[in-house]
Amino acid sequence: MTGRIEFQAGYFDGEDNPVANESLPSEVLLRLSFFAGQIAGRVDPSQTVSIPAHIGVTTTLDLAGIRTRAEQSAAILTREATEAGLVTTPKETRVARMATVVVNPETKKGVGGATFRNRATHESLIVVYFDRPCHLTGVVHAQNNEVTYGVRVGEAGLQLLKIAKEASTRYRVTASNVPKDISLRILPRIGTQ
Repeated sequence: MTGRIEFQAGYFDGEDNPVANESLPSEVLLRLSFFAGQIAGRVDPSQTVSIPAHIGVTTTLDLAGIRTRAEQSAAILTREATEAGLVTTPKETRVARMATVVVNPETKKGVGGATFRNRATHESLIVVYFDRPCHLTGVVHAQNNEVTYGVRVGEAGLQLLKIAKEASTRYRVTASNVPKDISLRILPRIGTQ
């Protein structure tokens, strides 16, 4: 995946319905960092990039700069990731998952959880850097959910992965093409004005 991704930020509820609330900021700051050697966990704060986004307006994410920061954060899977059930083949593969955090640019306080979504399918999308062609596989159990990974990576670089819901507590993560219509779904926290 090269070039850029275009998306529209918006506020949504847990059922993916748009939320209109005039007390929420009309502009947010999207902070992108990386989980080094894992899909979740602690981010590498030294590689954070901030991008302003206006709610309901198309924003462009330049992937060239993101890739450079991802390369600097990438590491082989951490002990926590492998103990959770993830495996890369070859084992020496270095990975870094992009984390998305949204803050109010005026108060610098978090606005809520943020996830890229395919608006047509309602599937969550994550951006992960892999330093070589590989496979990411495994079954992870977290927060009463089962997440099965079956990702085939054909070349080094940033890859878009989709998270498809298979049942109420079962999900499958696979490689994805870049959808035409991407949203940055923000689930607002109470008191984030």
